[in-house]
Amino acid sequence: MPDDGRPSRSPTLSFYEYCELLNVDRPDLPDDLKITPLVYKTQQERTQIMLQLSKVQNHFNRYLQVGGFPELALADNDILAQQVMREDVVDKVLKRDLPSFTRSAMQQSWSESSCISATFLPRSFLSRQLRRN
Repeated sequence: MPDDGRPSRSPTLSFYEYCELLNVDRPDLPDDLKITPLVYKTQQERTQIMLQLSKVQNHFNRYLQVGGFPELALADNDILAQQVMREDVVDKVLKRDLPSFTRSAMQQSWSESSCISATFLPRSFLSRQLRRN
C-alpha cells in the first residue's frame, strides 16, 4: 500500500505490450487499417486480414485468461497462473477494495443527503407506507 493509505495498483499490460513481452510475431496488417472501413473492403481483403489476425488468436485468448499481468503472462503453467489470479487479484478486490469502496460510497451518500431516497427503498415497503397514510 502506498504511504497515503490507498491500495497499490498493479499495472496491467495492453495486448500489444503482452505480445511484445512474449516476442509474439506481429500480424502483417496495413498501417492505416481502421475497423470502420472494413465493411467497404472486398471479401478477399477481409479474408486476408482475418488470416493475419488468426496468428495471434491463441495469444489473445491467453491474454484474456491471465489478465494482462506481466508475472502471469510469463508463467509457463496457465492453470497455476489462473489460480494465482483468482486467489490474489480477485480476492484482493472482493476482500479489500470492494468493502472499502462500498463503505466510502455509503459515507458519501449519507453526508450528501439527510433523508433516504425513495429509489433505494423496495416497492413493497413504499406501497405499504402509502396505504397507511
